[in-house]
Amino acid sequence: MLINSIFGGVLIQGFLFAAELRERFPGVPVTEAHPKLLLHARRKAFGGLAQEFNLAMDSEIVQEENDGRRDAVLAALAAREGYLGNWKNDLGNQAPLFGEQAASERALCPVHYWWFE
Repeated sequence: MLINSIFGGVLIQGFLFAAELRERFPGVPVTEAHPKLLLHARRKAFGGLAQEFNLAMDSEIVQEENDGRRDAVLAALAAREGYLGNWKNDLGNQAPLFGEQAASERALCPVHYWWFE
């Protein structure tokens, strides 16, 4: 993926936005989420997950096939559940695998990646 591609631009701009927030507000928490993986791991469609977690939203705006909005809602859900202490497993604290960068070495550390299990 090229940084100046649409997908690369989104990736880099998200990182730069988080870095700018951290510079201005050093204590601001940063989270990471993978909404499509969350749906797959929970073995539920978005509507079922929304019901399970009492997410109230306009079904004409956020739909199963509306990936961007749906994914934003699921990322916010993961952040909410993690900050409330309902999802205690923070994958950001796991030891690195296969040469990955250790959590303490990441540019935006600490970064939380709460998971439901």
